[in-house]
Amino acid sequence: MSITASQARAQLFPLIEQVNEDMKPVVITSKGGNAVLISESEYESMIETAYLLSTPANREWLLDSLAQADRGETTRLTFPIVAPAKAKAKTNKVKRRN
Repeated sequence: MSITASQARAQLFPLIEQVNEDMKPVVITSKGGNAVLISESEYESMIETAYLLSTPANREWLLDSLAQADRGETTRLTFPIVAPAKAKAKTNKVKRRN
């Protein structure tokens, strides 16, 4: 979707809701240059992906892992259920002296 800056200004709150619901960017056109409106979660995902792919060694490790998964070379792991922090805190109360 592409709209003018004037249209975006008039529809800002509905546009924010829209990009958060459908996860599709909105291109905002302007004489001074264009901009893109995306959800915060989409932005964070892009930043995380760029960071993970920023070093050659990490990029190679990730691509190798994806190739292993595509070949079915995976291992299922199970993790024990851990009690919530509040429950642990109650059992580990420290007695105070008066």
